[in-house]
Amino acid sequence: MAKLKAALLFLAVAATAHADWTIAAATTEGSRVGVQRRHVVLEDAETSESATVDLALFSTKSCTLRVIDQPTPPPNDLAHVMAQENCLAGVNGGYFDPDYAPIGLLI
Repeated sequence: MAKLKAALLFLAVAATAHADWTIAAATTEGSRVGVQRRHVVLEDAETSESATVDLALFSTKSCTLRVIDQPTPPPNDLAHVMAQENCLAGVNGGYFDPDYAPIGLLI
């Protein structure tokens, strides 16, 4: 129930931010490993713009959140790194530099 509340809070914030966003479509996929994938398409009625949000909802009791850094070239794609590290979900943060160079920011 807490995961659902967090997702709804996120969507409520997204829906009220600087535009009149509405949920055009939403799907949820469950998993045997305790991670739930939620795919949401938002649309702005005024500008006809759309945004896609993909969420991975998980319990900290069954999953661990960690940062995986790739400081040396060549960079591997996200799918390769996720398989190598046995990850269930991932976010690629290397888009800040067009050459995938480290920018010195590690959050």
